[in-house]
Amino acid sequence: MSGPKYYHYSSPYSGSSSTSTYGRSTEVSGPKFYDFSASSPEEAAGIVSRFSSFGGIRATVSGNRINVEVSSAAWYAGKDYSYISEQIRKATERFRADQEMARLLAEGKKEEKARIAESKKNIRKQADEKRRQYRDARTRCSALSRETDVSVHTPFGDYDMKSDVLRCEALSEKLRAEAGRIDGEEKKCRENCDKYMEKVEQCTTLTELSRIRAKAPAMSVSHEFAGKEVDALETEVRERKARLLAFTESLREIDRIIGEKGLSDFRSRIEQAVRTLDPFSPDSVREIIKTVGQIEREHAYMREESKIARSDAEALRLAEAQNAALKELKEVLQPLAERAEVHAETKVDYERLGRKAVTACEEILAETEKLSYRSSYHVRDIEQAREKLAAKRTMLRSPEVHAQLTDLLTKLRALLEDCRKDAENYDAFYAEYTRYQQLYMQFRAVMSADEASMEDKDGYLKEPAEIVFEYFDSEKQRQALAERNQQLELLVHQAMQHGFCAGLSAVLGKSAWGKEFKSERLRDGSAHVTYVRKGDFGAIYDISYDAAGRVSMCPRGVILSNGRSLISPEALNGIYESCDWAKEISDAFSQIGLCDGACEEMPEEVRRAMLDSKNYYVLKTEEESVRYLRMHGYTDEQIAALGYAAEYLRMHGYTDEQIAALGYAAEPSSQSGDGEEEKRTAGAAGARELRP
Repeated sequence: MSGPKYYHYSSPYSGSSSTSTYGRSTEVSGPKFYDFSASSPEEAAGIVSRFSSFGGIRATVSGNRINVEVSSAAWYAGKDYSYISEQIRKATERFRADQEMARLLAEGKKEEKARIAESKKNIRKQADEKRRQYRDARTRCSALSRETDVSVHTPFGDYDMKSDVLRCEALSEKLRAEAGRIDGEEKKCRENCDKYMEKVEQCTTLTELSRIRAKAPAMSVSHEFAGKEVDALETEVRERKARLLAFTESLREIDRIIGEKGLSDFRSRIEQAVRTLDPFSPDSVREIIKTVGQIEREHAYMREESKIARSDAEALRLAEAQNAALKELKEVLQPLAERAEVHAETKVDYERLGRKAVTACEEILAETEKLSYRSSYHVRDIEQAREKLAAKRTMLRSPEVHAQLTDLLTKLRALLEDCRKDAENYDAFYAEYTRYQQLYMQFRAVMSADEASMEDKDGYLKEPAEIVFEYFDSEKQRQALAERNQQLELLVHQAMQHGFCAGLSAVLGKSAWGKEFKSERLRDGSAHVTYVRKGDFGAIYDISYDAAGRVSMCPRGVILSNGRSLISPEALNGIYESCDWAKEISDAFSQIGLCDGACEEMPEEVRRAMLDSKNYYVLKTEEESVRYLRMHGYTDEQIAALGYAAEYLRMHGYTDEQIAALGYAAEPSSQSGDGEEEKRTAGAAGARELRP
């Protein structure tokens, strides 16, 4: 391997906690003790329970006093009185906010328990009302059975409705069986109330209460029952009875005209046709008319034959009279047939349209089942639609039912559209939620690895289980979660950069091949650790962790703060040709947990660009320049020869007056012209220290 490199690796904070730490030793002078007061012992205990647990900090309660012990190491790390006071203040705010949340939770639980109690009280009334409805329905069935039990005698035969009586009796038995299940439904509702009450009593957060509310079980007896079938049976049976009575009335009319008009010769033909007819069919009268018409045509032919033959005048007169009687019979029957046909056509059309509407409704309901999310409100509407649809299946011939089905279909189409929007919002939310889960695990892992805690003032570290999809304001919730993810992603990345730099610094501190020079974060969001490698004078090794999480390693030529370059492009290229430095830093990465990585050579054009002095690493100050030279073992004379005698003496305690007395003048920190441009190009401007 040679030249600058990218290092691809799997982060140790990708979801599982790592316990590797990078500690530093500190001179200690004993623990520090602080004392704070609270308004009550309960508040003091609550504050301590919410006080962030940092390494080296211990808080206890005595009455309404909070006693805090800070180890010397923690105190040196910045956990002083001011810091502890701020943490106590924030913990107090959280405690009081939690108290308010507890009050809201108590009120919410009280309201929900009152609703449950009211529901439980009404269950008996609902069940009794449903039992009454079933009793009324059975009473109607009995009355319909008696009403339908008819027998009609005609000159052409006897007719009855015994099959319809059996249907009434069967429906009455079905209603009796279903009424017997009301006791079980009532018991189930009571059990649902009791179980739901237990869940409400046990819930500890408003979020949990909201979640169980959305999944509340049925706590009331349903209003739907099979008694609606009685309506359909009544309509159908009464229509059949009306058609039967109309049919038998037609038969009596036929018998009357046959007797009065001298059509006895044709009775047998008509009787034979009547025996083949369904008395409940709307086409039965039309069939009789067809028979009469055929007789009429036959009789007309015979009459014409009589005229041609100039037969007996009396016979001709009789034939004319019979023909007129047949026409009269047709005229009497025609209105009856037309009314029956129109009625039948209308019924068939409504039935066909009803079946079509039912199919369309079922398809929409099936479509809702495929969606990733349906709100509890829409589930309720969907179930109600199912019940309505089931109740209408047996009444498709009714124009009123067709109108109701049409209305139901319109509502279901609108409901499906709303459900689709909700599902889209849920899918968008869930994508952000999944991202949040990953970021949350990563952040917890990296914080655990560093044995650190943080004040979560903006609530970015809310437990994933506490985040529940909010149906009423889903878009706002999704946007808020996206913003939360953006912020949390930044925190995760910064924490990972911090861990990376701290770990690398720790390895360099123990290594024999390199010493850390500087850690810094640039304006572009990248974090850098630079180190000096033994024997590679004029070069500095720059390891960066950029904003995208990519690690790169690059030996760079060094330019002192006074603009003097310490290495030629040719010599720098010689370092590029060596593989030792890449192996050393790869081993270092393994020590800090980046053991799954692989090196990739940067493109040749990048390598060539880094050999250009414009891309050298510029030491920004005289102090940095002297420190770099000293790390390479330069003597006082060599440092002075490079123009840093004054700065070297100043670093060793000499005053400016003493330095001037020795004959040295302070050198400028940089030269004008190309040197300034080189520093700017190298990205040194705006850099700030990254404190591990």
